[in-house]
Amino acid sequence: MPRYYFHLSDDGSSVDNEGVELADLPAARTEAVKFAGALLIERSADFISADDWTLRVADGNGLVLFTFLFTSFDAPTVAQHDFVAASK
Repeated sequence: MPRYYFHLSDDGSSVDNEGVELADLPAARTEAVKFAGALLIERSADFISADDWTLRVADGNGLVLFTFLFTSFDAPTVAQHDFVAASK
């Protein structure tokens, strides 16, 4: 069974040296979605205040098979509201 590695880049970087054995690429995609969902729930405040996050899934040879990108940004009206509130 192939091993897949889930590397996370956020405020710091987390290299997965252990990996997970999964049946195939579709199973790795499903696992990546589950991992990302759990991470967003667990670290939601960090995500909102941080720069973009990237989750790269690689095979046993280090070849990146796919990448998930996560970003958060405020709509212009919210950003303007925060600026006005801060200047009062």
